[in-house]
Amino acid sequence: MLTLPAQELDHTFKDYELQLIVPSDIDHQSGDDFSIEPHEKDLIEIELNPRIASDDDLLNCAEQIVKAYQGGFDWADLGPVVQIAIDFINSYTKMSHAEKKESILNILHYVVDIVETPYLPENISEPIFNMIVPPFVDLTMQAFNGQIHALRSIPDKPSHELLSIVAVDLFATFNDNVEWEDLAKATSLAFQFMYSFYSLDNIEVRQGVIEILDDLIQLTDPISLPEGFIEPVFKAMVPSFVDIILPYVKID
Repeated sequence: MLTLPAQELDHTFKDYELQLIVPSDIDHQSGDDFSIEPHEKDLIEIELNPRIASDDDLLNCAEQIVKAYQGGFDWADLGPVVQIAIDFINSYTKMSHAEKKESILNILHYVVDIVETPYLPENISEPIFNMIVPPFVDLTMQAFNGQIHALRSIPDKPSHELLSIVAVDLFATFNDNVEWEDLAKATSLAFQFMYSFYSLDNIEVRQGVIEILDDLIQLTDPISLPEGFIEPVFKAMVPSFVDIILPYVKID
């Protein structure tokens, strides 16, 4: 359990009206130059296709991803793999948002079926994947669609104490019943909060988002965490999604 500071702070998380906006469809927005692995999106060849992706198309995409990761696949690779899958599916211009999401998840299922995932016995990788991945795919699609907004309005930088208070405020919204959707939403809100400090660079925003989420997990009683929660998986996976979402947060 975190020990919160006794002193009064100028800003707390509840001072900001932050909300997660649900997208109507995907419209890939260009981001800035920040990227941990700027070459990841070029691992497979993508061409525009005025049709709906077939099962063979999805399997072919998954096989290309696996080929690109011949050195092994880790939960920390999940974010870049989701980005590749989204870029691939966005090239099929006759698909609805629901069809795109289902196809992206199918690509990821194929990838997981082909490769071994660390931290987990093979017989439970699939159910854990089914619980963890869809909410974070939703979050990534929202980011790529420009649906995560932040208003830069605070000149100073947040302290570690303030980030701890942000985690406490987020924890209070869960009412002792944390779901994977809550953790994805918390990630979005952490982004919006960190980007409200206009003196921060992308690296500092990244560090703050991850610190808030780490504090949030430490605050949560293990029995209140979502079914199938495994901390090493979460801690390996979340930074990879933070890295791909960060350039797409829209600054108002």
